[in-house]
Amino acid sequence: MLKLIGIGLAAVAAVAGLFAAYFWHESSKVPIKLPRVASGEELVAQMEQLQTTMEAFWESARLNRMAAKWTALSVVLTAAAESCQMM
Repeated sequence: MLKLIGIGLAAVAAVAGLFAAYFWHESSKVPIKLPRVASGEELVAQMEQLQTTMEAFWESARLNRMAAKWTALSVVLTAAAESCQMM
């Protein structure tokens, strides 16, 4: 019975690992949307570019945070699956 539980935990761990990989992949593809500003407004353009860059970094950080949580879950489930297999 424990071996079946271990197999189930390992399968869920694999899925959690795939979710983590997906979120890390997506975090690397967050685009920086540069605004279009009329000429003569360089200071405004720089401020808007900084804002959009920070927003992209925040989104990337959010996705990285989710990926780290999924990775942690995968590690815990893998350890539990191994424990079930050893008994």
